[in-house]
Amino acid sequence: MRLFLILILSGFCFQLNVGFTGETKNIVDYYLTLPGEYFVCDAGAVQDTKDFRTKCIQYKNIKNGYLRAKVDNGLQYPLEVALYKDRSNQRDIIAVSIDCGPGCLCNVFKLLALDKKGQWEVIENILPIQEMEKTLEKLQKKSDNELFPAFILPEFGTTIKVIDSKTKNLLYELIWQAGKFQVTGTVK
Repeated sequence: MRLFLILILSGFCFQLNVGFTGETKNIVDYYLTLPGEYFVCDAGAVQDTKDFRTKCIQYKNIKNGYLRAKVDNGLQYPLEVALYKDRSNQRDIIAVSIDCGPGCLCNVFKLLALDKKGQWEVIENILPIQEMEKTLEKLQKKSDNELFPAFILPEFGTTIKVIDSKTKNLLYELIWQAGKFQVTGTVK
């Protein structure tokens, strides 16, 4: 009887693991399916393939949902991708950040999610955009310089650091709380 229960339970556990493995995606899976626009900034004829994207990966922490790549398509720039779990809406949010320097037209910070059809959509309602703009305006007036925000995605934790791309000084932080981001930690 004991052996029978062990066999049943071990078979049940195996089924659970197979089910979860087949249904979930990791950060590399998401990275490989991102829209092509993140890989062809200011490039001529670039072959955006799975092999190209894989070769761009410099570092990945699958357990923490973080990946860093260096896209080299004539213009070299870093690309960071981080995974956020939106438990209230039962979806994964993928943060994408590109910082190719102050004033670069390829600089990007986007939050994306896959819709029910498997297509990427930009998610804006979880970002305090007006508060972010007001904070940046105040900081620019205070410093009397133009600031170039860059978004440093976390490998550990969920807080995004927003720095000035030119000076690397911290401007503020975006804290992930209850399925939304909030501005905090502004520099005085």
